[in-house]
Amino acid sequence: MSKKTLILSLIRDDLIHLKLVLGLNNMGFNADGYTQHLNEIIFKLMGFREKEQTEELLCFYLDLASAVQFINVQDSHNNLAPLVQDIYNKLYRYRRRENDTATGVLSA
Repeated sequence: MSKKTLILSLIRDDLIHLKLVLGLNNMGFNADGYTQHLNEIIFKLMGFREKEQTEELLCFYLDLASAVQFINVQDSHNNLAPLVQDIYNKLYRYRRRENDTATGVLSA
């Protein structure tokens, strides 16, 4: 399994879990404490250094991931594929932008 395949799988699993947590919250349960912290593993695998794993990065990721609430995953987890790929691509661009900023390179 390639690193990218592993990252995509972790993002998918995190989205499935987030969908469950959001559903429980909508039913009146407070499930916010049941986090798996897969995002931390995803960030490390994508090359974010520990000092780059900021509140801003987490909020960016969670904003992207929150779109899962509008996706039906009961029939098939394949419905998540476009969102998973989108999150991966945006995190990759975010990381490149952060690295370019840190090295003084300006991206177009």
